[in-house]
Amino acid sequence: MDAIVSTWALNTAAAAGCNSFTTYDTPSHDRTPLMQGMPGAQVDDFPEYILQPSADVSAPQMPAGFELPPLKAHIFRFSPEALASLKAAAAAFSTHDALCAFIWRHMTLARRVPGAPASAPAAGNDDSSALAFAVNIRGRTSPPLPPTYLGNASMLSMTSRLSVSTLTTDTGLIQAAGAIRKSLKALSSPSRVPLTIGLLSSRPDATDFKLAYNAFLGPDVIATSWADLRIYQSDWGSLGTVQSFRTPGEGADGVITVFPRLKDGGLEVTVALEVGAMGRLLEDEQFNKVAQLWG
Repeated sequence: MDAIVSTWALNTAAAAGCNSFTTYDTPSHDRTPLMQGMPGAQVDDFPEYILQPSADVSAPQMPAGFELPPLKAHIFRFSPEALASLKAAAAAFSTHDALCAFIWRHMTLARRVPGAPASAPAAGNDDSSALAFAVNIRGRTSPPLPPTYLGNASMLSMTSRLSVSTLTTDTGLIQAAGAIRKSLKALSSPSRVPLTIGLLSSRPDATDFKLAYNAFLGPDVIATSWADLRIYQSDWGSLGTVQSFRTPGEGADGVITVFPRLKDGGLEVTVALEVGAMGRLLEDEQFNKVAQLWG
């Protein structure tokens, strides 16, 4: 995405006569490293997938009288100081790990039915939760894909399932951050990408493998991060530079979206939840000590 935005900005500036247009970059279209998988993969080694052939799956039926609950998204700002404090409190390897662990934990708390005991399940009638997030694999293929590769070079990383009681204890933040780092380390193995490609290629229909998370009105959370998208550094010629990054509002639940890093080093994050859970998140004093409601 960074390559798309930077090329877009350069060509917009060129159209205004500020510089020359970008040239065709042949390596950016070479997807050879994504075409050859490694055989021998077992689905049990990939927590992000389950084997569920389409022929065996009937269309989900909503209960009679079911009505989709209202959904709500808010933007929260995390200052550089808050991010540093979170990283220390989570004993985390990275700010990303700490931030996602913190929000995942508090979304799980917010999804609990009011008055339920600490061990009670969150949304989806499940007593456990997992965090799934998209990971850029351009540098994880062999040979690496060029940073300017325009295709969808990403894979899903998914944590092990943590019990709701674990996530909501005083040590929940540390354990959540540790689970995130463990899942990322597994994806960093040199064989992980070719084994994943091999797994998906092992069936005549790759869609027999379904993603294993259940975030929408379920117990899990899905996250994506654009923190390293250099949108605020791009020069758009006569249009100047980007002052604020936003996405269209839409109904979602169990979603974390980290926006491009601000010039002061802070981060804006969209959190989407069912409206009742969102109300409880907004009343969470521990969450509000760190996250500033921004929009």
